[in-house]
Parts: sequence; structure tokens; C-alpha cells
Amino acid sequence: FFFFFFFFFFLKLSALQVLIHSPMKDLFLEDKIDVKDLDLVSEFSKLCKEMWMDHSLSSSSKVLDAINFKKKIGKINELYKDDEQKDSADFALSALNLMHNELNKIKNKEYFEKLICSTEDKMEECADLSWFKHKQRENSEIMDLWEGQFVSTFKCLDKKCENKSISFETFRSINITIPSKNRKQQVTLEDCFHHNFKVSDKLDKDNLWDCNKCNK
Repeated sequence: FFFFFFFFFFLKLSALQVLIHSPMKDLFLEDKIDVKDLDLVSEFSKLCKEMWMDHSLSSSSKVLDAINFKKKIGKINELYKDDEQKDSADFALSALNLMHNELNKIKNKEYFEKLICSTEDKMEECADLSWFKHKQRENSEIMDLWEGQFVSTFKCLDKKCENKSISFETFRSINITIPSKNRKQQVTLEDCFHHNFKVSDKLDKDNLWDCNKCNK
């Protein structure tokens, strides 16, 4: 086994390890992205190639220095300017967002109203249209790998109305908690999704939704 050490003592190693072991690395190892004139993306590309292609790192005594990557992020996002410990998930998402901004092919972003679908039989069509409009504003290799789309359906509880409103929202990360089970029971990723995303849920008084049809 070969061990690679990141000189990244002020952050949890998991953040950079996730990014540098993700399918995103292939974009840089196979030179699918032109990193010329791209500051942060160029630095990440350098890390990927040093990690996976530099055979001199095969010794446990070698160090992969990621300090410049962190410094470049700190210049853009002041939250990471100092050397204090930060949340690793937030750092990973911030790095993705900043690299996406450098790679985004859309420079002049057109404003689109949020798409609301009223019938389930048109939900797939609306989802495709919502995704298409999103790509008119955000379009990069980062998005292609990391983004997905949530669908939420709200139903009016008024018996005379029962109107449905279906909306769509993109995401680059999902925060999920691990359900508590007997220690002998195995918890799968599917268990986590079922635990965090209910099929249906009744909103409480602090999260009530105003029906766009009956206004109740």
C-alpha cells in the first residue's frame, strides 16, 4: 500500500481526498479541460497529476503539497483565508463552486422565472425544461458531474381546492444523516436517503405553504 500525505493540516483531509478521488480527476488526467488562464482549476489539475501520474510519490516519505490550492481559495473566499479548522464538507462545496465559476461557459446569464408545474403528467417535461433553463445560466464540466435536481410537490389541504404545485431545484451536494440502528445492522446509502427524504410530509405551522390557486 502506498500512502499519500496532504500538507493540509488546517482542514480535514476528507475534503480534498473526496475531490481528488472523484471521477472529476479523469477530466484533468486525460487533459479534457484546457486549464490555461484558469487559476484555481489549473492548481487542482496539477494536484491530480501529481497524485496519480507522478511515480516519485510512491514512497510514504513523499508529500503532496496542497497549500497553494488552499491559498487560491482563500483569496476568493475570505472564510478560508486563515489557517483555522473549517468544516470539510463546506470547503469541498466551496472549491467546487469556485472551479465551476472559472469553467462556466455562460458569461451573460439570462434571468428565468422559477418553473412551477401544476400536473403530474407533465412533471417530466417540466423537469427537462427546468434543467435546460438552468444550463442556460450554469454550464461547466463541474456541473455535469456534480449537479442533480430535486423535485418537490406541494398539495393544498383545502378539500375544495387540492391544488398541486410541483417545483424543481438543482443541487451540488446533499446533506444526509445516518439513521440509528442496532449496531449489528448494516446501514446502506439507500437507508440514509429513505431516512432523510420522506415520500410525503405534512408541513407544520412554521413551514406552511400558501396555495397559489386559492391563496389559503
